[in-house]
Amino acid sequence: MPTTYPPLATVADLAVRVQETIEPTDPLAVYFMRAASATVRAYVGKNWVNDAGDALVDVPDVVHDITVEVAARVWMNPEGNTQETAGPFTERRPELYADSFFLTGTEKSKLGAMRSSGLGGLWTIQQTRGDNTVPYTTVPVIPQPGEPLPYVVPGAPGFQAY
Repeated sequence: MPTTYPPLATVADLAVRVQETIEPTDPLAVYFMRAASATVRAYVGKNWVNDAGDALVDVPDVVHDITVEVAARVWMNPEGNTQETAGPFTERRPELYADSFFLTGTEKSKLGAMRSSGLGGLWTIQQTRGDNTVPYTTVPVIPQPGEPLPYVVPGAPGFQAY
């Protein structure tokens, strides 16, 4: 399998989004689409490629669109500036923009249902630490009659103070 998968969107898609003419072989645009695709794939945990790893298979529209948005953010702000000033006007962006290729909270929310948890099927969580057969004794309930209360003797094998 290749170490680099095909991008989840094309340079032509990026050109439409940023409303510019971009050559399909522009090295920077090709890199941006590959890096944006890798960002989405890393978050979701899926590749959307065939068994050979060289062609896309069943890429959901939301994955395609978010990939284009991630690449467009970097295309329109390649230096990762968080603030720009022109005359008396200043535009301030979130600090995320300095991180280059990133997913916004909204994008993560949209991709969330597609994430691979890696925990398929039925599973359990252990609720005790080690051996849960600590010897105990019972203490009678006084003054009212009732079931005696279990009591673990400090220092008994398996006793663990918290």
